[in-house]
Amino acid sequence: MMLTPAALAQSSLAVPDAMQAVFNAPWAGKLMVFAGIAGIITSWNAFYIGGFRAIYALAHSGMLPVFLAKLHPEYKTPVNANGWCLPAGYCSV
Repeated sequence: MMLTPAALAQSSLAVPDAMQAVFNAPWAGKLMVFAGIAGIITSWNAFYIGGFRAIYALAHSGMLPVFLAKLHPEYKTPVNANGWCLPAGYCSV
């Protein structure tokens, strides 16, 4: 254990503080925060891409309106699912 129980209780970000203690350098904690942010952005990207593919698949199978199943002729991406659902998602927030 790199942090004492008292240090762990006072820490607001335990993992970056532990990294600072292991390497005895403040850059290690900042690197850990950056790695966490990068992981969150990667997850959002996967949800973004996968979500529109799921809308396309539902429309292709007839469970959603058929116009959402249109693919771009060159890139084969779900054009209408992106074009209609992205603004709707922003409006719901």
